[in-house]
Amino acid sequence: MNRRKKYLTGNDIWGWYNPTNKNEYALVGLNDGFSVVNITNPTYPIEEFFIADSNSVWRDIKTWGNYAYITSEANVGLLIVDLSDMTGETYWHISHFTNPLTDASISFTSAHNLYIDEKGICYIYGSNSNQTKGVIFLDVDANSKNPV
Repeated sequence: MNRRKKYLTGNDIWGWYNPTNKNEYALVGLNDGFSVVNITNPTYPIEEFFIADSNSVWRDIKTWGNYAYITSEANVGLLIVDLSDMTGETYWHISHFTNPLTDASISFTSAHNLYIDEKGICYIYGSNSNQTKGVIFLDVDANSKNPV
């Protein structure tokens, strides 16, 4: 497990509650990666894992079910982390997405912000995609590991 002793710069924080073990977690965007901190006992927070990533002054984090979705301005695509695995070893970057109904595709490697609504639609804003000048819509409810 990749753990750190000192945090240099944080840029975003999001919360996640695990209904299985009833623990609460802080999902922290850092300049050099992503950290999951168990805050069930806020007096004694415990870093569960850290995923090193390309340096960026900006990350944005949202969750859907047991998955965290992280955008960054570091040209690494969308980071998807399976939060049901607290070893921190189940994650992947995706930068190419395809509409299964039309076969239309879109790619991006960096984005400034994301939002996931109550239906599982992920809205990605400020991407470097040359295929769109607006918002990218991804359905994370239909396939959390490989959104379309």
